[in-house]
Amino acid sequence: MVVKGKAKVGGILGIVGGVLLLISAFMSFAVHAGIITTVELLFSGYGGDWASVGFDPGLFMIRSILTLLIALICFVGGLLGLFKQKIGAILMLLGGIVGAVLVFIPFGTIDLSAYPVIPSSVPVSMIYSFIFVDPFLGIIGGILGLALKE
Repeated sequence: MVVKGKAKVGGILGIVGGVLLLISAFMSFAVHAGIITTVELLFSGYGGDWASVGFDPGLFMIRSILTLLIALICFVGGLLGLFKQKIGAILMLLGGIVGAVLVFIPFGTIDLSAYPVIPSSVPVSMIYSFIFVDPFLGIIGGILGLALKE
């Protein structure tokens, strides 16, 4: 049985993964401002600063930009994969692998254990992820785009 359009499955998965990463990237630009405001309110109540928790608030912007770049790589790769361009599958695979690795690498830790309200430390990963599945959709889309022939 021959299925028409099976080579487009990889491109579609890459686009879905890229869109999910784009959503998390755009949400991150709004969320990181809320996180900074919340932690600074905690500082005003208990006296402290960003140096006391061992984290630079500018790293949130770098995290958002990295997420946006990887999302664009996966999305553009998915679009090219729909048009049967081999470079699209390679872009999806590259963006997915880099995204999957960066989701699990901590960028730093916000150590809030000195404050009695929140007795813990919060790890901050290198990129945002929607539900930890979006970079893997890019990987699967890249593999399918390379493996399936029309």
